Amino acid sequence: MAKGVKTRNAKLFKEALTEYAYGRCSQSKAAKMAGMSRPTFRKYANMHFLGIPFPDTLFKAKEK
Repeated sequence: MAKGVKTRNAKLFKEALTEYAYGRCSQSKAAKMAGMSRPTFRKYANMHFLGIPFPDTLFKAKEK
């Protein structure tokens, strides 16, 4: 379990990352869509693009 990692919504992050990656929105707008600050969005976007695994507690489990 990763300490200090706030749990995020995986669907919102993926949608925001897709919009940002295809150039349909700015990094600031994508961060707002994902519900996080721009530096935090940039950190996790870079992790995704570089193939670095996300912390295990970053995304919440889907609720039934």
